[in-house]
Amino acid sequence: MKASRIVGCTLLHQVLVSAIAAAVPVAMPELVREEGLFEGLAGLYALSMYAGAVAATLGSERAFRRLGPAHASAFAVGLAACGLLLFVPLGVAGFVLGGLAIGLGYGPVSPAGSYMMAGIVGRRDLNLVFSIRLAGAPLGVLAAGLGVPPLVAALGWRGALAALACALAVPAMATLGFARRLDATLPAVAPPSGGVLGAAREVFAHGALRWLVATSFLFSAMLATLNAFVPTVASALGGLDLARAGLCAVAAQVASICARLAWGMVADRLLSPATTLALVGMLMAAATLALGQVDRGTGFAAILAASAFMGATAGGWGGVVLAQAARLAPPGRVGRIAGGVMVYNYLGVMLGPPVVGLVLAATGSFPVALAAVAAVGAAGAVAALRLPR
Repeated sequence: MKASRIVGCTLLHQVLVSAIAAAVPVAMPELVREEGLFEGLAGLYALSMYAGAVAATLGSERAFRRLGPAHASAFAVGLAACGLLLFVPLGVAGFVLGGLAIGLGYGPVSPAGSYMMAGIVGRRDLNLVFSIRLAGAPLGVLAAGLGVPPLVAALGWRGALAALACALAVPAMATLGFARRLDATLPAVAPPSGGVLGAAREVFAHGALRWLVATSFLFSAMLATLNAFVPTVASALGGLDLARAGLCAVAAQVASICARLAWGMVADRLLSPATTLALVGMLMAAATLALGQVDRGTGFAAILAASAFMGATAGGWGGVVLAQAARLAPPGRVGRIAGGVMVYNYLGVMLGPPVVGLVLAATGSFPVALAAVAAVGAAGAVAALRLPR
């Protein structure tokens, strides 16, 4: 089966599930305005979602063995769409249960994609190919940033989330026929070993993978902050309305999409992957500090630029990390190693937005909270320098 069709299927699933996950943060300014909610609930949502993602990733090998990786990926998107419907009743329970259900669908999609792409690990442009697939994440967030505000204006936030859930589940189910043919061509998934934590322990026991895990853990906290808080920062600090705050999220995701491809090419052609990731880490720390300087006197163009800078750095590293996980994996274990790396990735994501939310609640200052997060990006850059050249 052609590699382009496999990449296309994994890319579509990533776009769909990422759009579902991003819909709530994009709609958050309207929830704050209409329901009087605290902005920090965006952190509670992210914590719940990635708790579900960790749990699903730890159990994904069993799902892949039972259903096949491509089938499991399609059904996971459908589960995430069902989770979005749980927000319609609202309340804090909606942020917990809805986020958890979305995470249970979000978690398996990336390791399933690595299982499906295991046959192309020897390519010289591996960083770029993985970056193309991982570009589905910011593409999905971009779709949410463009689609949610007009849906909210037309249907209200409850109707918008319900309509989006139905619209995004349909194309995922439409891929089931291709998934059946693809799963028939893939090698059988080996029985899980080492218990439910086996893959997570395996990647941490491998010296080079351990530093890759540390880099991904720290960088993912930055990426989660981007996805959870850019619209809210633009609204709360910059005084923007929902539509213009959504445009800031769009700017961040457009920059992220372009940057993922660019950083993949840099890692393949110009710098080593380790040096590339270290450079990204230092730039994302600077971008976070720049975003924290936004206030009501900042022009809209400057806020857009700060959002794009954040997107190009905090959103640009994923393909390079997973390409290195594939290269460092023992033969026949690409998918398992990818799943183990993603567990730590999701754990890092769980910490970023809640830390911002807690510091925000304690200090009432977004700049202080974002400055604390910037230190995380610098630490990730240091960890990246320990990777093999």
